[in-house]
Amino acid sequence: MNDKNDSHARLVAETFHGDWNGSAASKFALRAAARARTRVKLRHAAATGGGLVAIATGIFFAMRDPQSTPSLVPAVVSTAKPTPAYEIITDDELVALLRDQPLLILPQERGERRFVLLAQSTRD
Repeated sequence: MNDKNDSHARLVAETFHGDWNGSAASKFALRAAARARTRVKLRHAAATGGGLVAIATGIFFAMRDPQSTPSLVPAVVSTAKPTPAYEIITDDELVALLRDQPLLILPQERGERRFVLLAQSTRD
């Protein structure tokens, strides 16, 4: 508003000149500016505080005792062939294993057979 040739600036300066010397409008403007400065300072303080908390957390986890974390043990790869859960035998081998023991063969619904070894009686 220092330009004397600008009619708009001169109009604004003449209109508000008397109000800016200690009136209610100048006090309102000063309070608004003070609040704006306070908000900016708080925003900067919150950002700085958040950054410091993040850095402190990172340092805490970096300096933490490494013994408290579980150590990873490399998997041992076995070259041995795994033992099967069952063994397929022939009929002759089954008869040889069950020589004098009673065996009950029950047919199932899907055409399968269930083998039940009966308890041997102790008759003499």
